[in-house]
Amino acid sequence: VTDAAEMDRDVARAAQEIGTEVVAYVPRSGDIQRAEALGGTVLECVPDSPLCAVYRELAETVLRLSADDENQAQVCFHTTNSNA
Repeated sequence: VTDAAEMDRDVARAAQEIGTEVVAYVPRSGDIQRAEALGGTVLECVPDSPLCAVYRELAETVLRLSADDENQAQVCFHTTNSNA
């Protein structure tokens, strides 16, 4: 079993090895499963979830990076368990 901090380091190291960076961490949450069970997204089905802010910030980051013509970075996603 690996802890979240060790997993974060491993992901950051792997991203660096392939020439990209981790732009956001999405914590694990039961809200994801609740939304899936209801057939929608967290934003649609669990609008009071703290994950909504995380997803909005991630979307803004992806849009900003994709709009930057000089930035050729790939986007890498990683989910962490905030309870570990």
